[in-house]
Amino acid sequence: MANKKSIKIKFVGLIVALTICFLLVGVSVYAALTQSLSIDNNITISSSGQTQVEVKVFEYANAGTNAVDVVSSPINFPADAVVTKTADENDISGNLTDIIFRSDGNTNFYAFKMSFNNISDKTAYAHISATAINNSQLKLLYGESLENLTTLGNNTELASQVELSATGNKDFYLIVASGVDLVNLSAMEMQQFSASILIDQVVD
Repeated sequence: MANKKSIKIKFVGLIVALTICFLLVGVSVYAALTQSLSIDNNITISSSGQTQVEVKVFEYANAGTNAVDVVSSPINFPADAVVTKTADENDISGNLTDIIFRSDGNTNFYAFKMSFNNISDKTAYAHISATAINNSQLKLLYGESLENLTTLGNNTELASQVELSATGNKDFYLIVASGVDLVNLSAMEMQQFSASILIDQVVD
């Protein structure tokens, strides 16, 4: 009887041992069949090289003491630009001459010409903005032609767009002028005036 019990215990032990072996084999095979490799990455779509526009900014201070109603053309801008962005440069900044109107001065408007040269074969758009001038004595005029300038209202920000055809050139003018004779100017606190140009291939 004891012998039978011993055989039974050995048999059960063998079954347990085999079961463990099968489980181990099963686990290792399962692991081998479910190996994996994960790769994380970022997708970037860049417009670099697509928008290629050269920009040159010229400035001019007009000698005069009278109020400015219209700007007579042409304006003899200097040959040298004060700020230049090459077609391959994506970001650039520069400083223009301070705008100063004096009751005893002789400058009645400051003119800035932005010359665009699109060297790519794609149409581009220059989005031009400027800070508002909060003074009714001054006026801001702008446009693509000196003969057809638009006057911006007092304390109004400029937001304009210039279409630049493929391999084409275009100018844009921005003029800050005195709307009254210089001798009648009233003093005002200094204001910051800045203009920016964003060039892309998106229409406003």
